[in-house]
Amino acid sequence: MTSLSVSKYLPVLAAALLLTAAPAASSSAAEGYEAVFSDGARIEGEKISGWGEHPGSPRLDTISLRDAKRPLLWLRNRGLQPWRIPEAGGGYIEFVGGDRLVGRVVGVRQAGEVDSPYTEAHLLVRPSAPLHQQVQGLRSQPCVRVLPGRIARVVFKGVSRRRLQPGTLFCLDGRRLRFLGLRWRKNSVTLLLKGGTCKVNTSEIAEAHLPQIDPWRAYYEELAVLSPACRSRMVRIETTDGLIATGSELRFRALPYSSEALKQQALEHLKRVDENLARVQKVTKEQTDKFHKAQAEYSKRSGELDKQHEAALQSYEKTKVDLQRRSDRQKKKDADLLTEKMVKIDREFKSADAAMVKRLAAEKPGKRAAMLKAFRRTQAKLRKKQARALETERGRMDKQRRKELADSIARERQKLKSLETDFQKRSLQLKGQFAKATAKWEQYLRRINSARLQRADAVGADGSSKTWCHVIQPVWSLDALQVPFARICMRWSFAPAGVPLDRVTPSATVGPPLLPWCTNRNSAGQPLRSGADQYAWGFAVHAYSELHFPLPKCARAFRSRIGLDRIVGAGGCARARIYVGSTRGRHAYESPLLIGSQKTVDTGRVSLGLPPAGPKRLVLQADPAHDNRPPGADPLNIRDKLDWLDPLLELDPTALQEQVRLQAGGMPTARPGWKLKLDKRGVYTRTSYLYKPEGSGAGCFLTMIRAQGQPLIFSREMKISPADRWLSVHVNLQTGQAPGPGAVVLRVGERRVQPRKIPSRQFWQDWAAPLLFGLDEYQGKKVTLELTQAVGGKPLHWQAVKTSQELPRAYNLERILELAGQRDLQIPRVLGLALNSPRMSDRERIALIEIYRYGGIVNFGRHIRGESQPTEINNVLVGEDWTGGDKIFMAFGRAPSLKSLILVKDSGVSSASVKKLIALRPDLEVTHLERLPSSPGVRCTFWMYNRTGKEVGIYWVTPGGDLSLRDTLDKTGNRKKHHSSVGCRFEAHLDGKPISKFTVTPGRIWEIRPPAK
Repeated sequence: MTSLSVSKYLPVLAAALLLTAAPAASSSAAEGYEAVFSDGARIEGEKISGWGEHPGSPRLDTISLRDAKRPLLWLRNRGLQPWRIPEAGGGYIEFVGGDRLVGRVVGVRQAGEVDSPYTEAHLLVRPSAPLHQQVQGLRSQPCVRVLPGRIARVVFKGVSRRRLQPGTLFCLDGRRLRFLGLRWRKNSVTLLLKGGTCKVNTSEIAEAHLPQIDPWRAYYEELAVLSPACRSRMVRIETTDGLIATGSELRFRALPYSSEALKQQALEHLKRVDENLARVQKVTKEQTDKFHKAQAEYSKRSGELDKQHEAALQSYEKTKVDLQRRSDRQKKKDADLLTEKMVKIDREFKSADAAMVKRLAAEKPGKRAAMLKAFRRTQAKLRKKQARALETERGRMDKQRRKELADSIARERQKLKSLETDFQKRSLQLKGQFAKATAKWEQYLRRINSARLQRADAVGADGSSKTWCHVIQPVWSLDALQVPFARICMRWSFAPAGVPLDRVTPSATVGPPLLPWCTNRNSAGQPLRSGADQYAWGFAVHAYSELHFPLPKCARAFRSRIGLDRIVGAGGCARARIYVGSTRGRHAYESPLLIGSQKTVDTGRVSLGLPPAGPKRLVLQADPAHDNRPPGADPLNIRDKLDWLDPLLELDPTALQEQVRLQAGGMPTARPGWKLKLDKRGVYTRTSYLYKPEGSGAGCFLTMIRAQGQPLIFSREMKISPADRWLSVHVNLQTGQAPGPGAVVLRVGERRVQPRKIPSRQFWQDWAAPLLFGLDEYQGKKVTLELTQAVGGKPLHWQAVKTSQELPRAYNLERILELAGQRDLQIPRVLGLALNSPRMSDRERIALIEIYRYGGIVNFGRHIRGESQPTEINNVLVGEDWTGGDKIFMAFGRAPSLKSLILVKDSGVSSASVKKLIALRPDLEVTHLERLPSSPGVRCTFWMYNRTGKEVGIYWVTPGGDLSLRDTLDKTGNRKKHHSSVGCRFEAHLDGKPISKFTVTPGRIWEIRPPAK
């Protein structure tokens, strides 16, 4: 082993820091998903399906993500960037095991009973991103209730650049306080120091590092809640908002929608889309039929036009031929006529010659020959002249015939052109008509394609990746966290016996002071990547380094991939070693020399033979290997950045189950003194149930336990003091109801104690009252209390077991109602909480019950004055629903804690009674209103119908009881939509007089009818 001192790093630290700060070559963030399975297979895909309410078999494209033979190890959304701590962030909380909640601590609640359930002491954390379903009536998201027992670090402001230093508080002014314990207060913390206590306001704190928690004991306790049988795989998610939460398949649900309201909206939208698609399909079919008919008509009439056009063309060609023939015939006649003339001329000339010869016969031969010669010469000239005349006549006649032929053909061509113009016009008309039919048909085709696309995008009851919500409840939260699937950038899944090593913080480290090791990120704050692959978890170190991890007794083997980080490119040279116990012994594994980040190596399964003596720890060493670097490798360790990739610790399942069995996760044995007895002959099945009362946020997972074979027994030996009059057992069925008789039995010594009758459950109580056992007869005695959950029966959820001097709230409320003679009366929550106030006398409680029974409205809306506690009655409104008259009205005199009275004009209370009450209670503030005012709640829509046949004015009743004109309804009687809020009041006025009143309630319709005669 080669070890380098810190001084050897100094020559290259500056260059190494520059390398660390330099941004890596960023590859384009591809869309889609990447999944890695337990056998090392990597699958990439574009679409996740089937992860809604019925996850059955979620798939990445065609690959199942739920395969028992090849479980999913992690799944990454490549289109989302992991959260990075902002410089001016509002704070966050880190937990043992690596979980993180981004938000700020806004309060603290001590352990105790609220309504009827009992809750442990917890912090109220306002998350930076919503983690609950939005509850109607609440403007802001509710806080997450965080159990402080698993907190490793709380950062109040900004970014923490400090290594975890357990038991240290860092103040904004630079002070550093070491403490042994910390107790949370509302706006401060109380520190237990070696020399006493110290109070520090939270506004002065930069961050607090809580005392060290044994990571393996914390893991066993976590499994006792999340996977008590060690069979349910653990599930961890990381979101783009910075949340890291670890649950299990038992405490995980995939919901198609974040709320039932969104689901109903989606189903209504789907219904409208289907109706629209059916309507468009019907109309498109009709238009298609019309189009086909128009197409057939167009083809028919176009064919007829084409035939007519062809006939016209044929007629034109035929006429041209006929005209040509006629012209040819005429030319022949003309030629024959000219030939006949020429023949006639030739006969005439021959006849004249013969006559001349005959006449000159008597002349002397010489003279006769000369005269005949002259005559013939003259005749020849004349004949030639006549021949030329005939030829001229022939040319004239030919020209005339050609002109006649051309004119005739031109006339025929003009007729054809006229016909073609008509054909073209008729064809254009046909084409225009068909184009309109085609355009209308194509318009409906586009509409149906759009409707089909809308139908493809619309989601049904199973939702889609855009609407899915994953509900998970880590062990540190009292509430289930509801996270949109679209915000989850990474999801892990691992068996309880295969623990990702990043859950364990190193107990000791060795490395360059200015180049610290990093968890799940490299030194540049980027995801771990080596050998062209990205990895989900691990450690980034700079050689030389050592990471020391504590090992549990049940540790059996270790496995990891090793490679140089991608930011070093082709540089860097290092070797990795794995030691068990100490680096002084022989290494359990040694890697080959790693040069460059092009490839990674697999350690294989490294068996961990824990030494019987000495430290039980795992040491991961990164050696720069200066002594035997090959030629060409970096001569210095500037780029020796080594990553331990997806390191996994294998535990022995049997030994792990035994350790988990010893824990009391989800059981009330966390209370001091109570012990849990698990008989080895019995089977104790623990399951989780998502309990989500109507109107709540994401709800919570209840740990349900059922005993089979042998009962489940909790026992405690204690001396009963005057403060231990009652034993409250907060145990329920999964519906929040109390268990049946005999499901839970209390024995004091050998004697069975009968519980009191459970009070009636108020509508606002999510849980039934606890089982209550009296311990008065055992005062001053040392006894053994034994609670037994019977064999079989329904699974039970144990919340708490505690003793008290006072009656639990539900039983005290029952006592008060019995005093008022109203044992089964249902009262509002604010009144129920106020009646349990110790500052109120029974006389005043009975008076308030009477006031409520006769129509008094407690803590009416915006008329609450100043700051009011949830257990305080600030005002009472007496309005048109008041039925107590003057007699019951005087009960206000017996309620001295009441601050304000709101009296409406039509309440029926006389002015004399009001004066009498003011004289009796001069401190009581009385507000007089003309009418019952509005008390707006959540937004909604309602409909109005005017059935009067006349114009009606619609007035809104303001919170001050005045009228404000909001609308006018005409006399047509058509319905009209109006947007308002639940609890708003309206009046309809006809001819200046009120004829109808309406209080906005979801689902109701206001029909305004004429007043009865």
